[in-house]
Amino acid sequence: MSFEIKIISEKENPLLERKELEFIVIHAGQGTPKRTDIRKKLAAILSKDIDCVYIEHLYSETGKPETKGEARIYESKEKALAIEPKHIIERNKLETEEK
Repeated sequence: MSFEIKIISEKENPLLERKELEFIVIHAGQGTPKRTDIRKKLAAILSKDIDCVYIEHLYSETGKPETKGEARIYESKEKALAIEPKHIIERNKLETEEK
C-alpha cells in the first residue's frame, strides 16, 4: 500500500520532551492505511525510532482519499511509556507485539 504523508504543523513541547504533529495521509484509490503503517512511515520521515512515535487520532471522511491525524514524537521510549495514556499505547502496538 502506498500513501503520502504531509506534515501540517509541528509544535515543540519542552515540558513533556516531545513534538506534537498534525498531518494528512493521502491515500488515493485505496482505503485508509493501518495505524502501524502510518506510524512506521512517520518514524522514517522524522528519523526516529518507531517506539518514540505515537498516533493519538486519525480522522477519515467518507469518500475522501485523505485522513487527518495527530501524533506525538518523544525523545525516548521510556519517556513515551511514562506519559502516554495506556489506551493510546495499546492502540499503537505493532502487529508483532500483539501475537
